[in-house]
Amino acid sequence: MNLQDTIDALNTRYAVKKFDPTKKLSEAQVAFLEEVLRLTPSSFGLEPWKFIIIGDNDVRTELFKYSYHNAQVLDASHLIILCAKEHVYVRDVQAFLDRTVRIRNVDINVLSALRKTLFGVVLARNLNAWLLGIPELVFGTRIFRQWQTKQVYIALGNLISACAHQGIDAAPMEGFHQRAYKRILGNRADGYTPVVLCAVGYRASNDVFASMAKVRKEKDEVITRI
Repeated sequence: MNLQDTIDALNTRYAVKKFDPTKKLSEAQVAFLEEVLRLTPSSFGLEPWKFIIIGDNDVRTELFKYSYHNAQVLDASHLIILCAKEHVYVRDVQAFLDRTVRIRNVDINVLSALRKTLFGVVLARNLNAWLLGIPELVFGTRIFRQWQTKQVYIALGNLISACAHQGIDAAPMEGFHQRAYKRILGNRADGYTPVVLCAVGYRASNDVFASMAKVRKEKDEVITRI
């Protein structure tokens, strides 16, 4: 894919308002999206997230009741729920370090400086949240810190771009009731809070938004070179 192909793909994508419920992603495409999400970069590499991909119509019908009439939840091929880890602990840092040692085949002592830094960051963040009360209020329904939430949006951007490159339509959505989603997901979301949704599939032929010109500021309004 050359440079212009990428620009063309991004120009073609839009937040789909109406999906064709008869068109489904293949298993290979779903596996591709799983890998795209897995390969998303995160701060320090700690990956404070979980991604729940739902194709089951019964589950989506239940979730739809708490989705503020967003029909994409039902009509898309799959619904992806991007969740943030509610707490990052020292044990999560240690698991990351152990994984690094195993995958890169390095001695744990090589990571001693990184270990000290990460332990300090996590301990400081948790103390701030527990003692000083520095959380983020998301949609008025669930409190957790900003950092994990911001990481999830990195994954969302990665997902949307990958979909555009592969001709898969996507619709990111924030209009849903977090507590109800968490309740319906049950133990599949233990320790995580749903942050944002992304419905994926194929646009309906009569989605009027598909033919609308993309509205963006001019380059010189948003980009400065130094």
